[in-house]
Amino acid sequence: MTHPDLEPKDDGFVVDTISDVSCLIDYLRDANASLGSHPEHGGTVYILTSSQDREHQLLAGVRGERGSLVWATDQVMYVPSVGINDDYVDYFTATDVDYNQPPHSEVPIETVYAVVEEFHRTRTRPESVEWVAPPTSARVSQSIDDLLFG
Repeated sequence: MTHPDLEPKDDGFVVDTISDVSCLIDYLRDANASLGSHPEHGGTVYILTSSQDREHQLLAGVRGERGSLVWATDQVMYVPSVGINDDYVDYFTATDVDYNQPPHSEVPIETVYAVVEEFHRTRTRPESVEWVAPPTSARVSQSIDDLLFG
């Protein structure tokens, strides 16, 4: 399924410009399916933000049966307390920028879709997962604003 009216801008989406969250979830499902049978070669991460609060972003990645979640500002990041990866994992933005996701950011893919739906609905940090600092440096290696707004 293609989504001609729904394409990432600068590697992400402003969620309040998307009226139907199912279109966004379908887009992420299709992006995940396009990875084929080799998600070990890396996933794709999208930066989700709200026009009312550009300081906070939800990074949502897809990679087969797993996906990645990070709640971030340009200085600090948080990952789900139940994250299952011990090391950094290869992810790339929609424009192929290497954007590895931190330890403990990966969760089952259905959790990613549920958290994206919640962020779309509330425009605030999702509460369906508990957020904690990652076990390594909590500094964002590349400014998310640089990725979103060049």
